[in-house]
Amino acid sequence: MNTPPATRVRTEPVVVDVDTHPIRVVDDQAERRGAWLEEASATVAVLLGLLAAVAVFVPADGRLSLVLHDEAERLLGHGSFLVPATLLIAGVLVLVHRFAPDVTLPLRRLVGLALVVLAALPAMQMLSPSGAGTGLVGAWLATSLLDWLGAPVTTLMLLALIVLGGLLAVELSVSDLLDRVRRARLPVVHPDLADDDEPDELALPDRPAPDAR
Repeated sequence: MNTPPATRVRTEPVVVDVDTHPIRVVDDQAERRGAWLEEASATVAVLLGLLAAVAVFVPADGRLSLVLHDEAERLLGHGSFLVPATLLIAGVLVLVHRFAPDVTLPLRRLVGLALVVLAALPAMQMLSPSGAGTGLVGAWLATSLLDWLGAPVTTLMLLALIVLGGLLAVELSVSDLLDRVRRARLPVVHPDLADDDEPDELALPDRPAPDAR
C-alpha cells in the first residue's frame, strides 16, 4: 500500500502591530515607589487616627490636642469620634491588604457602615436641633435635606438608609430578612409519631421463661 506523502503546511509569521497591541513594560521602580507611598500613607493615617483618638476622647492637653478637639467638636459635634475611627480603619485595612493580599476586604460591610454613618449624622441633628447635635456637617446635611425633600420624605429616606446599611453591615439581604421574619412567625410544628411507633400501653421487657426441672 502506497501512503501519500505528507504535505508540509507553510505558516506565515504573525506580525504584531506595536501601535494596536502595545507591549506592557513592567517598571519595577514605579511599582516599588507606589507600594512605598501606599504603606507610608497607611502608616500616617494610623498615626493620625491615634492622635485624633487622644485628642477626642482624652481631655485636651496641649495646643495641638486642644485645636484638634475643638475642630472635631465644631465640625461633627457628638459624631467627633468618627474622625479617629475612620483614620484607623482606613489605615489598618490598607496595611492588611498590602502585607496580606490574599485577605479579602469586607467591602460590603464597609459600604453598610458608611451608609449608616451618612444617615445618622443628619438624623441626630434633627433629633437634637437645639443642642450640639452633629456639628456643622450634620447641620448642613439636615438643613439641605429638609429644604429639598421636606420632613416626611427625609425621615423615610434616612430610615431606609439606616436599615439598608445595617443589612449590608451584617451581610444580610432583604430576602433573607423577610425569610427570617416569616419563619419566626410560623408556629413550630413537631413531626407526628406514626401510629405503630406510639406505645399503647406500658409493656414490660420480654424475659425468657424459667426452665422447668
